[in-house]
Formats: sequence, structure tokens, C-alpha cells
Amino acid sequence: MKLKKEQIKRRSKGIAAYMDPLSQSAEQFHLLLEALEWKKQHSLSVLITSPNEGGGTSTAASNLAIVAAETGLSVLLVDANFRSPVLHELYAAEQAIGFSDVLKGKQSLSNAIQSTSVENLDVLTNGYDATKNHPSRWVHSSRMGTFMKEAKQQYKLVVFDTSAMLPFSEGQVLAEETDTTLIVLNHRKTSKSDVEKLKERLQASSIHVSGIVYNHGTSEKRKTKTL
Repeated sequence: MKLKKEQIKRRSKGIAAYMDPLSQSAEQFHLLLEALEWKKQHSLSVLITSPNEGGGTSTAASNLAIVAAETGLSVLLVDANFRSPVLHELYAAEQAIGFSDVLKGKQSLSNAIQSTSVENLDVLTNGYDATKNHPSRWVHSSRMGTFMKEAKQQYKLVVFDTSAMLPFSEGQVLAEETDTTLIVLNHRKTSKSDVEKLKERLQASSIHVSGIVYNHGTSEKRKTKTL
């Protein structure tokens, strides 16, 4: 299934890296990519999460994945949001098989991924029946480690869009499996107490945070200090 510009425009104007690649918002994600500071001869897995729901993680994950793909890196964008998956809608992609099916052992990674019209970018949707069982059942499974190893063998950058970390457990589990985490803070929805709670949880788990994306403000800004 190919991503069409008019399709993605109807679904999300926030993916500036695709719709307006020369914009200031798109440039912020180029800076964020550079801030990850990894040796590009090795593969990297990045989790995008937020303290609470509606933070804009799918938009941030898409922007990061697209700017990385445009630099020539092979990128896999994974919908690991088992609560309210949306990447299949953003990319007009099939939801019949996806990430959950790979973790269950029902599909291979090669069969589940879908290409997009963005060169070097593939997408893995969440899967049709992902929300029918508790997500932690799958992310805690031994297949998660196998999936991560296989994905990093095939791609230089693996970007996970996941559910909010404070109300749900699977975001933290996935963050412990990935190399680093980016936090999306929503200008209107994220309170100071939410940030403090998230900070405590991250510190208790020793999860590595590379940066913060401030979303839904007057502009999208990037900070590279850890929480």
C-alpha cells in the first residue's frame, strides 16, 4: 500500500516533514534526529511516548521517521499503540496484520511490513485484533526480543509510536526494550504534575531519554536534555 500525499494531508496536517519539508517544524525534527547521537553504522530503536493520551506521539513519530528516511537511513515505523492505534489511518495502510500478529507468532515481520511512497520508509501497523487482549501479554513475551533483533538487522532506525506511559503499562515495558526514548509533551494537555510523575517513573526504571518534543504550542520545539 503506497502512501499518497493527498491521503496523508486529509488525515494529518501535522506531518510537516512530508507536507512541508522546508518548514521550521520539519527542521526541528532534523535537529532532533541529530540529537540522538548514535553511530549510524549501528541500528537504533527509539520509543515515542507521552505522559497522557492525546499528546501527539503519532505525529512526532511520523515526522522523525520521515526526516530520517530522507537522509538515506532505512526506517521502520511501528504502531505499538495497542490502545488507540492510528498509523494505519495516517498512512492509508492495511490493519489486517501488524505488530501484534508478529508478536503472537502469527505472521513474520517481512510479511507484516508495508512500504510507503517515502523512500526508505516502511510501516508496521498494529494489527486487526490488537486491542482484544491486554497488550502487556504480548510486549512481555520472548518474541519481543526476537522482533527487536530482527527489525534492527533490517533497518538502521526503528521508531515505535506507543500509548501514554502514565495510565498504561506497556509503554514502560517497551521503553526498557528500546535504546532510547523521546517524550512528547502537549502544550494544552500535559500538566506539571504529569511531568513530575513521568520523571519519577523513568528514573526508577533507568530508561534513557534523548529529548523532549513540545507539541501543540505556537511551534514545535525540541529540547535535548533528559528529564
